[in-house]
Amino acid sequence: MGAWQSIYKSSVPELVSDDCSVAVAMGYGESKYIAERMLELASHAGVKSNIFRVGQISGPVKTGNRCWNKTEWFPSLVKTSKEMGMLPSSLGSMADIDWIPIDVLTDIMVEIIHSTDLTVDFRPGAKVFNLVNPHAVHFSALTRSIQEQYSIDVVPYDTWIQKLKNLEMSQQNLEKYPALKLLDFFQGITPRKEIQRGDLGFETKESQRASKTMSSLEATSSKDIEAWLRQWAF
Repeated sequence: MGAWQSIYKSSVPELVSDDCSVAVAMGYGESKYIAERMLELASHAGVKSNIFRVGQISGPVKTGNRCWNKTEWFPSLVKTSKEMGMLPSSLGSMADIDWIPIDVLTDIMVEIIHSTDLTVDFRPGAKVFNLVNPHAVHFSALTRSIQEQYSIDVVPYDTWIQKLKNLEMSQQNLEKYPALKLLDFFQGITPRKEIQRGDLGFETKESQRASKTMSSLEATSSKDIEAWLRQWAF
């Protein structure tokens, strides 16, 4: 359903679509679309099917010694920003942060699976749940915590990406600036015009109905950022 927003100019519904063009034209997106259609057909044959469309999973926010994998794109961005002395003020098309922490996401999934609502809802078709945070926050509202932790400047994304591109692809730099390993990815999220989530979000009504944790979910906050910074200890 990755292309739904660009085609229909509306929020992604919690439904399986019979329009194959809503799948992003690449193997990853197309395979997920095919899997949804297979589960939809199976549900009409009597097989109970739940589809979880999971967005960006962020690091844990509850107590414990767990840590967001440092090799993933956001931790890599943070470490690289610290080393370059500059942090991007925005993230292009990914600037609206609708992440769900992994330890919260597991609670949501369990609640949905065991939801009483699902056992009494006999509508045909697979049940679809868009597991993205219904309360998005722009990345610019979260930069201060990172900036203060490392005493770095906040700069336009174009400035940040240009400095990254100018770094030599040496083994030493790949370790010091891990975002270099994901340069193609970071270059791919820099459209001039950012998507406005207010117009193109994800419907989460069914997810919130089936999970108390989902319905009470709060937006990613500076407190979360600070927790991840402590976990990474860059």
